[in-house]
Amino acid sequence: MHFVGLKVESFIGGLPYHEDVKKVEGCQIAVGAPGRIKHLIEAGCMKTDFVRLFVMDEADKLMDDTFVKDINYIFWKLPDNKQMIAASATYPNSLEKAVSCYMRTPTHVSPNYDGPVLLGLRQFVMVVPAHTNVAAQVKIKIERLMELLSSVTFQQCVVFSNYQTRAESICNRLNANGWPAMSITGSQDQYARLKAITCLREFRCRVLLSTDLTSRGIDAENVNLIVNFDVPYSGTTYLHRIGRAGRYGSHGISITLVAENKELLEFQQMLGSIGGNSMSIARLSRESLKEDLWQCDYSVFKSVHGIVTTSECSHENNEDGQVSVDLVDGVHNYQLKLVVDQTALFLVHWLLSNIADY
Repeated sequence: MHFVGLKVESFIGGLPYHEDVKKVEGCQIAVGAPGRIKHLIEAGCMKTDFVRLFVMDEADKLMDDTFVKDINYIFWKLPDNKQMIAASATYPNSLEKAVSCYMRTPTHVSPNYDGPVLLGLRQFVMVVPAHTNVAAQVKIKIERLMELLSSVTFQQCVVFSNYQTRAESICNRLNANGWPAMSITGSQDQYARLKAITCLREFRCRVLLSTDLTSRGIDAENVNLIVNFDVPYSGTTYLHRIGRAGRYGSHGISITLVAENKELLEFQQMLGSIGGNSMSIARLSRESLKEDLWQCDYSVFKSVHGIVTTSECSHENNEDGQVSVDLVDGVHNYQLKLVVDQTALFLVHWLLSNIADY
């Protein structure tokens, strides 16, 4: 959809502040990071007197301690009479409580609870031998990663690691072996991060190595393979990571590399936090890499099931924003990111088209 004469600008940290001051002039829709938006408001550069719509995308993340003070500042600088939208792929109890503080009579819009968690996405786990030496363990996983990239048909791939130095090291190893790869981590400046995202979107790199910096809100239509080199710290992070593939009605594959014993147990507990004991992922062996993972019968694979620990059995005491299980199998507590994205986009488009009525 194209709106003639509409000026939309982005405002993010790490880029020259004086350029943002110039972009504010005549801006009708400001999209940005809470810190930079707050800075512009504080300096009197961004006027908020006539703001009618306040959208919080990735609302669950914006309620973290890192952002919530800036969000509160921005919210109270806006007029009382405004429309507010909070969009999120996950909806933990903590988010419901938080957004209720900002809305008078909120309406909860969500996909059908009877649908699957992530449509069009095939999830696998590959268990590799465990090693007590960290460097040796990383080497084993890199070898498996090379096998995956050589065996699985894909357009573009994002490989997630929990550590910045590890992501950069894997990137160097892939490049040395002929894979056009780039990395994006928190240690890079904003210019380097934007360059990596641009290269991914313009199909100038096949593989992107990343920390959880890109696990949310990054859309690249050609990404159809996600590899978790390290087990995510939480079920929420897992869902956001694998949600980078299979976007907007397309299909995708996610593969998590897990070392035997301790790491496998951690992965099962993470699955349990998402969907209880009934949550299962197909177990991928080296022999099964010969199969076409896009077309093969998913049911023939052995499964790795979730494990629910005692602390996860009761969601009522969950106050830290972690994954909560409050339905029969817990799976559908997570909203399909695709639908949330499209719903939020539709609402924004509709409001822009009917703004005169507000």
